[in-house]
Amino acid sequence: MLVDFHFQMPAGISRLASQLLRQQRPLPRVMTRRSSQNYDGPGKTTVNILNQEVGFLMVDAYSRSGFRLNNGDRIFGPAAVFPTSVFSWLIRSVDDVDAKSLSLFSLIHPKPHLVLVGLGSPGVKLEAEKIKSILSTGLNVEFMDTEKAISTYNYLCAEGRAVGAALIPPEVIRRFTVDDHINMIPPSQRFEQRGNDVKSLMY
Repeated sequence: MLVDFHFQMPAGISRLASQLLRQQRPLPRVMTRRSSQNYDGPGKTTVNILNQEVGFLMVDAYSRSGFRLNNGDRIFGPAAVFPTSVFSWLIRSVDDVDAKSLSLFSLIHPKPHLVLVGLGSPGVKLEAEKIKSILSTGLNVEFMDTEKAISTYNYLCAEGRAVGAALIPPEVIRRFTVDDHINMIPPSQRFEQRGNDVKSLMY
């Protein structure tokens, strides 16, 4: 099961990520440009999909086996993702997450201002001693479930931040509800008209 990832900022964004946003000049999330194809007057705009338009690597989808990037590449297993490169993260499970396994983020140049570690499914925690050991290396690290890590990484990457993500595929994939499916349908297409009858596509 592959879950398409919708670009959004998570409600519980970390304090450090919030500080990064305040410290630097933000770029617009959705960019518009005038279209001269049919109408040159004011108010005519087109919308570019952020994950397709920016020149950075973002995570478009995830599954229990790995991730799909916005350039179409697929990564199987845990991955270390940066705005311009991606690596296989050679760990077997969350038990292998420690200062040594995250040392790559200290060696790469430029060094990320923030490293987001996606531990897999919601509720997975890292031992306090391991967290203390990792923070003692000087890395700015945030630990969260993988879905939140992807969302935060994509957002900060689109803003041009120096950010990296260490992601473990989640064991549990949240199943889409009817409401999730409805929200994926553009409002203009949620109803279908046949003659004088209007049929709802929502149910």
